[in-house]
Amino acid sequence: MINAAILDRLASIVGTEFVSTAPDIITENSQDALRQVFLAEAVVFPRTAEEIAAILRLANEQKFYVTARGGG
Repeated sequence: MINAAILDRLASIVGTEFVSTAPDIITENSQDALRQVFLAEAVVFPRTAEEIAAILRLANEQKFYVTARGGG
């Protein structure tokens, strides 16, 4: 489960503007080309390999799932 502390840490990694819990952003980014929807708790838009690595370290530490999404 993603809590406020995890959201704060994600924001510290990528910047507040690149972390979203807005329902429309979550819906838009929680489906694949087959239109199967599996709603995420949050969506993060990392820009560098270092940010991705930091997110994955945090996920491992805090035991939350990460699903990578390419171009959509």
